[in-house]
Amino acid sequence: MSATHKKTLDPKNNRLYNILLVNDDNNFINKLNKNLSKKYKVSIANNGYEAIKKLKEIQRPDLIISDIHMPVMDGHIFLEELSKLDNYYLIPFIFILPSFSDNIIIKSREEGVIDYITKPFKNSELEAKIESLIYREYDI
Repeated sequence: MSATHKKTLDPKNNRLYNILLVNDDNNFINKLNKNLSKKYKVSIANNGYEAIKKLKEIQRPDLIISDIHMPVMDGHIFLEELSKLDNYYLIPFIFILPSFSDNIIIKSREEGVIDYITKPFKNSELEAKIESLIYREYDI
């Protein structure tokens, strides 16, 4: 395994960091999962409603990456519901946006989203954002 694909372990618990991916585009999420699984433990949900249910089944995520536009429950409503759950409202959150939009970015920041990324993006850009948030969270 090359240095760029080294598994990223939580130094406090010696475990892989957990990332929850929430997106309704199966092709997109499968590619993202394939890339991120090289370094992280990844769980997948197809919309916010499914993600809320998934949280009861998986270990608490260290980071959530969510599309903003999804059927059933979009990213904004998912984040709102997440903020009501005691153990989950402080999880770092990255929104995936279809294109640059000041209004969506401002609304997302007001809701507590720490970062966002617009499509199309390079895997290296997303990985840098993930590592920045995880390292900040754990003071590495």
